[in-house]
Amino acid sequence: MCLQSSVRECSGRRGFQATLLFRKAFRYGGAMNGGTIYHICKRAEWQAATDEGVYRGSSQDAADGFIHFSSREQVRASAAKHRAGQDGLVLLSVDPDLLGEELKWEASRGGMLFPHLYGPLPCEAVVRVDGLPLGDDGLHVFPGGFPGFEEVPS
Repeated sequence: MCLQSSVRECSGRRGFQATLLFRKAFRYGGAMNGGTIYHICKRAEWQAATDEGVYRGSSQDAADGFIHFSSREQVRASAAKHRAGQDGLVLLSVDPDLLGEELKWEASRGGMLFPHLYGPLPCEAVVRVDGLPLGDDGLHVFPGGFPGFEEVPS
């Protein structure tokens, strides 16, 4: 199977499919997850974004020059590190395929690759919005329906 980075270096249907696979792996920093990415923000920030049609990020995002996202495997640690003890938050579930070339996977905490969006987040790329309440232990309780996430107590 051809794994070149250019279509013209591969021949035939299998070569073209392999090139697309290679490009997807490169786009996602080799993570090959291509699945949903997550962003945590204040409920009021998200409400303002829905009125405008785009989310421009938090003050921290603005200072860094991009909107921070996490993969499913990273989002709990991100919440604990950057949003500890904060209430009134929402978890945005985002389809990365709708973000185009402005989405980059870059090395960050511990050398792990994190998704960063260099531009505003279009509201239509957000496929789900869930509240992110604090539990009795002070940690965020993630919504049900996500593999590996705890159910919100009834």
